[in-house]
Formats: sequence, C-alpha cells, structure tokens
Amino acid sequence: MKKIILFIFLITIAASAIEQKQEGVGWLDIFAYDENSKLDRILLIGDSIVNQYAERVRNQLKGHYILTRFSTSKSICSNQFLKQLDLTMDQKYAMIFINNGLHAFSSTDKEYKKCFKQTLDYLIEKNPKSEIFLVATTPVKNYLTRDSIVRSRNRILKELSKKYGIGFVDLYSTVSGKSVHMDKYHFRKRGVRLLSEKIILTILNRKIK
Repeated sequence: MKKIILFIFLITIAASAIEQKQEGVGWLDIFAYDENSKLDRILLIGDSIVNQYAERVRNQLKGHYILTRFSTSKSICSNQFLKQLDLTMDQKYAMIFINNGLHAFSSTDKEYKKCFKQTLDYLIEKNPKSEIFLVATTPVKNYLTRDSIVRSRNRILKELSKKYGIGFVDLYSTVSGKSVHMDKYHFRKRGVRLLSEKIILTILNRKIK
C-alpha cells in the first residue's frame, strides 16, 4: 500500500510539473559509492558543478559518511526530473543536498519556486528522517543576465529554506568575486576546493538525527 501511495504521489507531481524546453544534449549521471558500507549515506543532487566537487567531498568524508551523487542536465521543472531522481530513492539518506539552477533559465521565478516546492515535498515524503539542505547556485561569469537570474533563484531558495525549516548552503558567496572560474559556469581547482570545503564543513558541523 505504501508503495502505491508513493507511486501516485510521484505521478501527481510529474503531471503538474511545468514542462521545460529541452537542451541540445541531455545527460544523467548517478554514482552510489561504497554500497556495502554501513555508514550513514549522504545524497548530493545537482548538475555538472556537483560533478566537479563530489569526489573531493567523498574523499574527505571517508570513515565518517558515504556518498551518492546524482547529477542531471534536466531542469527541476522538467517532467523527467523526478522520474530520474526516483532512481536514487532505494537508499535512505542521513542528509540530502539539492541544487538545480543552471539548467532552469527558461523557467520564470514563479515556475521555479513551484517546482522546487514540489521536489521538496517529494524528498520529504520519500526520506522523512533526512536532513535536507538547499544549495545556492554558483555565479555565472561574464553573463550578467543569467547571473541576475541565479541571484533571484537563490533568494527563492533562501525563502524556501526558512519556510520548510531546512538548511541553506550559500555556494554563490563562497566563490563570488574570487577569480576561480574556468569558463562561464565551471571552476578551476581552487574554486572546486572552496565549494567542496563549504559542503564538507556543513556536513561535519551537523548532528545526525
């Protein structure tokens, strides 16, 4: 019965998602490390930025926590996003860190907020004991229009973190103004180190429920 209820819940959310304009190339990348370990597991949800810092986070957490990384080119407003994310829900997580912003530029702020609320409700339904953190989208270099959208979306995430009583991790401020980009979106080694350290410190400073 519980599986049927969760399935209906997922279908309802997917049906109400605002369909996103598709990008030229779609991709999905999931790594569930150390599957036989009995340590508490942490889920990192994001895009190519989380791909950059996840391995460093994993290495620094060895002996403390284990990691699952989920990254996708799908916007949080795509009707494919939750279907993809559901592939990771066979595990239980002590903490979940979620970011989705650099692939959601064709959504309005109103749509973005609605989609993020739906995703949070889904994660809470699936992982009621998990501690969830909203992760700010990182700056866009030399693209003022998109960086302005990122800052607006980060304000939405901060509002949602207060509404849901969950954590907010400000990766935007962590690397803003520090000359660490390798291109408009991605980061050189120093930037990756700064991002990973912010996530690691957040994890180690939290107490598992």
